[in-house]
Amino acid sequence: MGLPQALDVWLPGAELFAAKVDDRRTPVIVRIDRATPERDGFRYALVYTGFEAGRFDLRTALRRADGAPLPQTVPPVPVEIRGLRPPGDIRLNGVGDSPEPRLGGYRLALGTVGALWLVGLIGLVTVRRRGPQVLAQPAPDTEATIEDRLRTLLTSAARGTANPADHAELERTVLVYWVRRLGLRTQDPAVLCATLRGHPEAGPMVTRLEAWLHAPPSDAPVNVSELLTVFRPLLSAPEQEGQL
Repeated sequence: MGLPQALDVWLPGAELFAAKVDDRRTPVIVRIDRATPERDGFRYALVYTGFEAGRFDLRTALRRADGAPLPQTVPPVPVEIRGLRPPGDIRLNGVGDSPEPRLGGYRLALGTVGALWLVGLIGLVTVRRRGPQVLAQPAPDTEATIEDRLRTLLTSAARGTANPADHAELERTVLVYWVRRLGLRTQDPAVLCATLRGHPEAGPMVTRLEAWLHAPPSDAPVNVSELLTVFRPLLSAPEQEGQL
Protein backbone atom coordinates (compact mmCIF):
# COMPACT_ATOMS: atom_id res chain seq x y z
CA MET A 1 0.00 0.00 0.00
CA GLY A 2 1.37 3.36 -1.06
CA LEU A 3 4.11 1.84 -3.23
CA PRO A 4 3.92 2.01 -7.07
CA GLN A 5 3.68 -1.36 -8.79
CA ALA A 6 4.24 -2.21 -12.48
CA LEU A 7 1.88 -4.43 -14.48
CA ASP A 8 2.08 -5.55 -18.11
CA VAL A 9 -1.32 -6.46 -19.58
CA TRP A 10 -2.96 -6.88 -23.00
CA LEU A 11 -6.47 -5.49 -23.51
CA PRO A 12 -8.59 -5.80 -26.67
CA GLY A 13 -10.20 -2.97 -28.59
CA ALA A 14 -9.25 0.70 -29.09
CA GLU A 15 -6.50 2.38 -27.12
CA LEU A 16 -7.34 3.19 -23.50
CA PHE A 17 -6.16 6.04 -21.31
CA ALA A 18 -5.81 6.65 -17.58
CA ALA A 19 -8.87 8.26 -16.07
CA LYS A 20 -8.60 11.71 -14.54
CA VAL A 21 -8.52 11.60 -10.74
CA ASP A 22 -10.71 14.23 -9.08
CA ASP A 23 -11.37 12.54 -5.74
CA ARG A 24 -8.55 12.37 -3.21
CA ARG A 25 -10.21 9.34 -1.69
CA THR A 26 -9.66 7.26 -4.84
CA PRO A 27 -8.28 3.92 -3.58
CA VAL A 28 -6.11 3.19 -6.64
CA ILE A 29 -4.42 5.50 -9.14
CA VAL A 30 -3.22 4.17 -12.51
CA ARG A 31 -0.63 5.60 -14.91
CA ILE A 32 0.03 4.26 -18.43
CA ASP A 33 3.73 4.42 -19.29
CA ARG A 34 3.41 2.79 -22.71
CA ALA A 35 0.70 1.47 -25.05
CA THR A 36 1.87 -0.75 -27.93
CA PRO A 37 -0.53 -2.03 -30.66
CA GLU A 38 -0.73 -5.81 -30.56
CA ARG A 39 -3.20 -8.09 -32.38
CA ASP A 40 -6.70 -6.56 -32.05
CA GLY A 41 -5.82 -4.41 -29.05
CA PHE A 42 -2.94 -2.87 -27.15
CA ARG A 43 -0.36 -4.08 -24.67
CA TYR A 44 -0.11 -1.64 -21.77
CA ALA A 45 2.71 -0.94 -19.33
CA LEU A 46 0.70 0.11 -16.28
CA VAL A 47 1.92 1.58 -13.00
CA TYR A 48 -0.65 1.54 -10.20
CA THR A 49 -0.52 2.79 -6.63
CA GLY A 50 -2.99 1.65 -4.00
CA PHE A 51 -3.94 3.78 -1.01
CA GLU A 52 -6.35 1.31 0.60
CA ALA A 53 -5.96 -2.39 1.34
CA GLY A 54 -8.25 -4.71 -0.63
CA ARG A 55 -9.02 -6.15 -4.06
CA PHE A 56 -9.63 -3.76 -6.97
CA ASP A 57 -10.25 -3.86 -10.72
CA LEU A 58 -8.00 -1.47 -12.62
CA ARG A 59 -10.62 -1.10 -15.33
CA THR A 60 -12.29 1.52 -13.11
CA ALA A 61 -9.20 3.71 -13.52
CA LEU A 62 -9.16 3.45 -17.33
CA ARG A 63 -11.20 5.34 -19.95
CA ARG A 64 -11.61 5.45 -23.72
CA ALA A 65 -10.33 8.39 -25.77
CA ASP A 66 -13.73 10.10 -25.60
CA GLY A 67 -13.83 9.74 -21.80
CA ALA A 68 -16.54 7.04 -21.83
CA PRO A 69 -16.29 3.97 -19.60
CA LEU A 70 -14.76 0.76 -20.94
CA PRO A 71 -16.96 -1.64 -22.99
CA GLN A 72 -17.89 -5.01 -21.55
CA THR A 73 -15.49 -6.73 -23.96
CA VAL A 74 -12.53 -5.53 -21.87
CA PRO A 75 -11.70 -8.26 -19.32
CA PRO A 76 -11.12 -7.46 -15.63
CA VAL A 77 -7.66 -6.40 -14.44
CA PRO A 78 -7.72 -7.54 -10.79
CA VAL A 79 -5.07 -6.44 -8.27
CA GLU A 80 -4.76 -6.85 -4.52
CA ILE A 81 -3.40 -4.08 -2.28
CA ARG A 82 -1.99 -5.29 1.00
CA GLY A 83 -1.21 -3.11 4.00
CA LEU A 84 2.02 -3.46 5.96
CA ARG A 85 0.09 -3.38 9.31
CA PRO A 86 -3.25 -4.77 10.43
CA PRO A 87 -6.31 -2.54 9.89
CA GLY A 88 -6.54 0.20 12.52
CA ASP A 89 -2.85 -0.06 13.51
CA ILE A 90 -1.38 3.34 12.71
CA ARG A 91 1.64 3.30 14.98
CA LEU A 92 4.62 5.13 13.52
CA ASN A 93 8.06 3.64 13.36
CA GLY A 94 10.41 4.97 16.01
CA VAL A 95 13.04 7.48 15.07
CA GLY A 96 16.51 6.34 16.08
CA ASP A 97 19.16 8.54 17.59
CA SER A 98 21.18 10.47 15.05
CA PRO A 99 24.04 12.93 15.44
CA GLU A 100 23.18 16.58 15.51
CA PRO A 101 23.56 18.21 12.09
CA ARG A 102 26.79 20.13 11.71
CA LEU A 103 26.32 23.87 11.45
CA GLY A 104 27.29 25.55 8.24
CA GLY A 105 27.25 23.09 5.37
CA TYR A 106 26.52 24.57 1.98
CA ARG A 107 26.09 28.13 3.23
CA LEU A 108 29.40 28.01 5.10
CA ALA A 109 31.21 26.68 2.03
CA LEU A 110 29.60 29.31 -0.17
CA GLY A 111 30.54 32.09 2.26
CA THR A 112 34.14 30.85 2.45
CA VAL A 113 34.51 30.77 -1.33
CA GLY A 114 32.99 34.25 -1.60
CA ALA A 115 35.38 35.62 1.04
CA LEU A 116 38.43 34.12 -0.71
CA TRP A 117 37.26 35.56 -4.03
CA LEU A 118 36.83 39.01 -2.47
CA VAL A 119 40.31 38.91 -0.89
CA GLY A 120 41.82 37.95 -4.25
CA LEU A 121 39.98 40.76 -6.02
CA ILE A 122 41.17 43.33 -3.46
CA GLY A 123 44.74 42.08 -3.84
CA LEU A 124 44.56 42.27 -7.63
CA VAL A 125 43.19 45.82 -7.58
CA THR A 126 45.87 46.87 -5.09
CA VAL A 127 48.67 45.43 -7.22
CA ARG A 128 47.31 47.09 -10.36
CA ARG A 129 47.08 50.45 -8.62
CA ARG A 130 50.57 50.21 -7.17
CA GLY A 131 52.17 48.82 -10.32
CA PRO A 132 52.94 52.10 -12.14
CA GLN A 133 54.28 53.66 -8.94
CA VAL A 134 57.12 51.14 -8.83
CA LEU A 135 58.73 52.99 -11.74
CA ALA A 136 58.51 56.35 -10.04
CA GLN A 137 59.57 55.13 -6.59
CA PRO A 138 62.48 52.65 -6.84
CA ALA A 139 63.65 50.79 -3.77
CA PRO A 140 66.21 52.70 -1.66
CA ASP A 141 68.90 50.02 -1.99
CA THR A 142 69.16 50.65 -5.78
CA GLU A 143 69.95 54.37 -5.48
CA ALA A 144 73.75 53.99 -5.75
CA THR A 145 73.88 51.01 -8.16
CA ILE A 146 71.20 51.68 -10.76
CA GLU A 147 73.69 52.85 -13.40
CA ASP A 148 75.95 49.86 -12.76
CA ARG A 149 73.01 47.47 -13.09
CA LEU A 150 71.79 49.23 -16.25
CA ARG A 151 75.24 49.03 -17.80
CA THR A 152 75.45 45.29 -16.95
CA LEU A 153 72.03 44.54 -18.47
CA LEU A 154 72.76 46.50 -21.64
CA THR A 155 76.11 44.74 -22.09
CA SER A 156 74.46 41.31 -21.60
CA ALA A 157 71.74 42.18 -24.13
CA ALA A 158 74.31 43.39 -26.68
CA ARG A 159 76.21 40.09 -26.35
CA GLY A 160 73.02 38.04 -26.74
CA THR A 161 73.33 36.33 -23.34
CA ALA A 162 70.29 37.98 -21.70
CA ASN A 163 67.25 35.83 -20.86
CA PRO A 164 63.56 36.99 -20.78
CA ALA A 165 63.85 37.91 -17.09
CA ASP A 166 66.88 40.09 -17.90
CA HIS A 167 64.92 41.77 -20.71
CA ALA A 168 62.09 42.64 -18.32
CA GLU A 169 64.53 44.02 -15.74
CA LEU A 170 66.31 46.00 -18.47
CA GLU A 171 63.08 47.70 -19.53
CA ARG A 172 62.17 48.49 -15.93
CA THR A 173 65.67 49.78 -15.10
CA VAL A 174 65.81 52.08 -18.17
CA LEU A 175 62.50 53.67 -17.19
CA VAL A 176 63.58 54.12 -13.56
CA TYR A 177 66.90 55.61 -14.73
CA TRP A 178 65.22 58.32 -16.76
CA VAL A 179 62.54 58.98 -14.15
CA ARG A 180 65.24 59.74 -11.59
CA ARG A 181 67.51 61.61 -13.96
CA LEU A 182 64.73 63.91 -15.20
CA GLY A 183 63.16 64.38 -11.75
CA LEU A 184 59.81 62.83 -12.69
CA ARG A 185 59.18 60.91 -9.47
CA THR A 186 56.10 62.96 -8.59
CA GLN A 187 54.59 62.94 -12.07
CA ASP A 188 51.30 61.14 -12.69
CA PRO A 189 52.10 57.56 -13.83
CA ALA A 190 49.32 57.84 -16.43
CA VAL A 191 51.33 60.40 -18.44
CA LEU A 192 54.83 59.33 -17.42
CA CYS A 193 55.50 57.08 -20.43
CA ALA A 194 54.29 59.75 -22.85
CA THR A 195 56.64 62.28 -21.20
CA LEU A 196 59.61 59.92 -21.54
CA ARG A 197 58.86 59.16 -25.20
CA GLY A 198 58.75 62.87 -25.99
CA HIS A 199 62.09 63.69 -24.31
CA PRO A 200 64.97 64.26 -26.79
CA GLU A 201 67.38 61.95 -24.93
CA ALA A 202 65.11 59.44 -23.21
CA GLY A 203 62.66 59.15 -26.10
CA PRO A 204 64.89 57.23 -28.56
CA MET A 205 66.02 54.79 -25.86
CA VAL A 206 62.53 54.07 -24.51
CA THR A 207 60.98 53.77 -27.98
CA ARG A 208 63.66 51.43 -29.38
CA LEU A 209 63.66 49.30 -26.25
CA GLU A 210 59.86 48.83 -26.34
CA ALA A 211 59.92 48.03 -30.07
CA TRP A 212 62.61 45.40 -29.53
CA LEU A 213 61.20 43.70 -26.42
CA HIS A 214 57.52 43.73 -27.43
CA ALA A 215 57.73 43.06 -31.18
CA PRO A 216 55.86 39.92 -32.35
CA PRO A 217 58.00 36.78 -32.88
CA SER A 218 59.80 36.63 -36.22
CA ASP A 219 61.99 34.10 -37.99
CA ALA A 220 64.40 36.86 -39.06
CA PRO A 221 67.46 37.25 -36.74
CA VAL A 222 67.58 40.42 -34.67
CA ASN A 223 70.74 42.56 -34.78
CA VAL A 224 70.88 43.39 -31.08
CA SER A 225 74.03 45.49 -31.41
CA GLU A 226 72.33 47.72 -33.97
CA LEU A 227 69.20 48.08 -31.84
CA LEU A 228 71.26 49.10 -28.84
CA THR A 229 73.21 51.77 -30.68
CA VAL A 230 71.15 54.44 -28.94
CA PHE A 231 72.40 53.12 -25.59
CA ARG A 232 76.10 53.58 -26.37
CA PRO A 233 76.36 56.66 -24.10
CA LEU A 234 75.32 54.53 -21.12
CA LEU A 235 77.58 51.65 -22.08
CA SER A 236 80.60 53.94 -22.41
CA ALA A 237 79.77 56.08 -19.35
CA PRO A 238 82.18 55.98 -16.39
CA GLU A 239 81.54 53.30 -13.79
CA GLN A 240 80.47 55.93 -11.22
CA GLU A 241 78.69 59.13 -12.18
CA GLY A 242 77.54 60.03 -8.71
CA GLN A 243 74.17 60.01 -6.99
CA LEU A 244 71.24 60.70 -9.38
